[in-house]
Amino acid sequence: MYSHSMLEFQLFLSVFLQVLLILYVGVKLAVVRNKALKNGEAKLKDIAFNNTAWPDYAKKAQNSLSNQFEMPMLFILAVLFIVQQNLADLVFVALAHIFVISRWIHMFIHTGSNNLYHRAGAYLVGLIAVFGIWFYLAWQYFSRIYL
Repeated sequence: MYSHSMLEFQLFLSVFLQVLLILYVGVKLAVVRNKALKNGEAKLKDIAFNNTAWPDYAKKAQNSLSNQFEMPMLFILAVLFIVQQNLADLVFVALAHIFVISRWIHMFIHTGSNNLYHRAGAYLVGLIAVFGIWFYLAWQYFSRIYL
């Protein structure tokens, strides 16, 4: 079926795509903030100590970037533990890819229409995936020790 190294590669790929998402949103934030400064929608003296002085489209990018250091960190930590403990399997790979796809969708909604119902749906899918990863990880780890 799948070799263990291929499974680990797939897990690494999912983490890489999550890191790519973080970098993409970081660049997007720089671009929209630069646009806001050039268009006069934000002034350096106003934003130097007040992050709320940015226009809404820049705030959306900032909030999206901040979101990438919340639940995704639980995902990245889990993948590191999975690989370190040699537990990689198809369940982890599937859940990892579901999580990362949900995060990309969440980001596009968040920085685009910001429709809360759609965004919440994408968030919920990611939350369930990361919960599934951790639940399955705990089950795999403890069953290996105690069974």
